[in-house]
Amino acid sequence: MTADDGKFLYEEIQELILEMVKTGKLQSGGKIPSLRETAQKLKTSVTTVMKAYMELERKGFIESRPKSGYFLVNTQMRRLPQPEATSPSPVPNPVSKFDLVMQLYYTMGKTSKISFAVAEPSSKLLPTDELAKMMKKAMAQTPNHSSYETIGGLPELKNQIAYHMLSSGITMPTDKMIITSGGSEAIYLALKILTKPGDSVIVESPCYFGYTNILHALGIYALELPTHPVTGIDKEALRRALMRDDVKAAIIQPNFNNPLGCLIPESDRQEITDMFRKSGAVIIEDDIYGDLPHEGERPSTLYQHDRESVIYVSSFSKTIAPGYRVAWMCSEKYLTPMFKYKASTTVDTVRPTQLALAEYLASGKYTRHLKKFRGTCSSLVASFTNAISKYFPEGTRITRPKGGFILWLELPETADTLAIYQRASHEGIGFAPGTVFSSQDKYNNCMRINCAVVWNDETEMYLKRLGELCHKALKG
Repeated sequence: MTADDGKFLYEEIQELILEMVKTGKLQSGGKIPSLRETAQKLKTSVTTVMKAYMELERKGFIESRPKSGYFLVNTQMRRLPQPEATSPSPVPNPVSKFDLVMQLYYTMGKTSKISFAVAEPSSKLLPTDELAKMMKKAMAQTPNHSSYETIGGLPELKNQIAYHMLSSGITMPTDKMIITSGGSEAIYLALKILTKPGDSVIVESPCYFGYTNILHALGIYALELPTHPVTGIDKEALRRALMRDDVKAAIIQPNFNNPLGCLIPESDRQEITDMFRKSGAVIIEDDIYGDLPHEGERPSTLYQHDRESVIYVSSFSKTIAPGYRVAWMCSEKYLTPMFKYKASTTVDTVRPTQLALAEYLASGKYTRHLKKFRGTCSSLVASFTNAISKYFPEGTRITRPKGGFILWLELPETADTLAIYQRASHEGIGFAPGTVFSSQDKYNNCMRINCAVVWNDETEMYLKRLGELCHKALKG
């Protein structure tokens, strides 16, 4: 039996219990509501509640005590401290880790057992078969499906994206939109028209290594700014950088950034866009995780606050179809030059994948999928957080993202996660070592973990093994 949003009722009950833990309504070691009490409150069957509790017990969150009921396991869940705000050098740096990133790109996808490395959802968590049916249907209805698409993108898809964004109160004009081959192409196009070799671009620190790859390819320097794991990029450091340095652009992820998972407060967003308007620099807003809040409404965008100073980028890669490579960008001011660069490189974006996504969005299934997937991400992040608190070394710090499916871990300072990564790879376990998330010599004791994999005993076993490798590395 499912709820109206497509979730199984027992999954919703799990999320309710985990949310009570997060908000402090349930304390470690405390008793949770009985089967009958929960069933009456939620107007469902005791059998459904029991299934939810059994699943939570299997994951290690609760335990059954004979004649006493169910209790929250007395664990360190949520007690691991968060990392402090980062403090990179305020000097623009050339990007010099390209070869290392390329090596990791190759090996991260080659782990034979499990990979927590690549920031993409497992296909088992996505409606892959259903989307394939949509593609087959769309292609059958479009005789010229193998033809070139218009450079700006499939009009039907742009309309559906605009409708989807409008449902969250975000106006995204289709005549200012370009469909691109993934978010990376969109960011490349934006940087290509805004900068020249030797220029400096602001990035959060740590930042997604895909950005530094692009900066390297274009000969651009990375100006890393302090970033807080909860509130994001430091406003005062940003203000100083815009006044002090000849900055042309910044790449900012305001919503659940990769890798920290931070969320820029709504109250800061107008102030940030005002800074850029006054300086003349441009924000490239990467909103690739914006559709994945763990609770509540979808957060806003910087693009809403200033359409002149912001180039907006988002994608379907993190929500439904990583391999389709379909993204979009919007700009009031820079559309024409980006259009020209798109025409001179990839020309257009693959038509069949656009047709399939347009069909899927038009069916209303994307909205229902997102509701379910958001809950899945929240549950998985909680499961990983719980396991990491049990299996990783004393002194480990961990982020507490309110959206997305990524965790950033900071081990004790003596840890070398690149060396741990190499050992783990030999055992078929992957993760992303912290050093690749900076142009500077930083985050060598950190790692990024992708939680968007199916959680089961095997997943926990490999995460436990990774924790053991961290213990061994710290002992020398």
